[in-house]
Amino acid sequence: MGHARVLAQGRPIAHVMLPLSYCFDLASANWSASWFSRSLWGIILMFGFMGSKAAAQRKSEAAAMASVKRAQYVWDYADLSKRTSLLKRVINAQDDRLFLAYVHATWPQIPYSDRMKLVLEVMRREGNERTVNRAGEMVAKCFSAETFNLLFGQRPYGANWTLNDALGIWHSLGCFCFLISIGSLIGLPEADEGYVVGLGQKALMKTWNMPAPALKRFELFNATKLPSAISIYTPISDSETFGRFISLFISEITGKDVSFSPNELSSSMLERLLQGQETDIDPFLHNKVASLFATVKSGVREQFRTFET
Repeated sequence: MGHARVLAQGRPIAHVMLPLSYCFDLASANWSASWFSRSLWGIILMFGFMGSKAAAQRKSEAAAMASVKRAQYVWDYADLSKRTSLLKRVINAQDDRLFLAYVHATWPQIPYSDRMKLVLEVMRREGNERTVNRAGEMVAKCFSAETFNLLFGQRPYGANWTLNDALGIWHSLGCFCFLISIGSLIGLPEADEGYVVGLGQKALMKTWNMPAPALKRFELFNATKLPSAISIYTPISDSETFGRFISLFISEITGKDVSFSPNELSSSMLERLLQGQETDIDPFLHNKVASLFATVKSGVREQFRTFET
């Protein structure tokens, strides 16, 4: 009888559990990688279950069982899309009917070895979610309203430009910094980029909790100018050009209409003075914003050292 038919009838696929000695030979210390990754013992050993102290063993076993329960909870309440996403990482089913049977299966109906793979996958995903959330919260706190008030609160603004307008662009700079930081990560699969960006932006917005006027300016900038800002930033390879880019963002924050065009980025100091882009940019302010941007970008990369692909 095929797996699909067994699952359809509501009965678990038979699985024979080999003894622990099959997985781990205490005399020769030879691990069986396949059985380690497919068994509950593997998860328990990840938490140090083989330690000598009974208290540590109990704690490790409890942590492993909590991971199993957490994975079952995630599976039970996941929609079909999320179940499909989880399964694609843990099984290699060539038969579409078999895969569909897995998607609709209850937790006990899934073979034991595949349940353990799902536990590991849930652990990986939730660990990654914590990483992305921490990175997003870090960016949000660095580009916070408090930091904005310290840097721009007493600055003069252009005509018909309010403090909330300036705050919205400041948060757009923070969002831009997050996006650029994610784009610079080495080894992040393209399939994960959308997930990381979406989750990170949720963390940004939750932390900022912008007032309505600032949010309106934030959304308008992101819809009309953010793509151009990304386009001219991407090829930057020297500190002088980076400094000019930061000047453009500071000008936008203080109420000047910047298009973020290549010409604006490459124009000479005299041209920028004639256009009114450089006249009131305080060098101290410029250095503070540029340093903050570079520090946050490095901080995001550091956070993602723990991201598992």
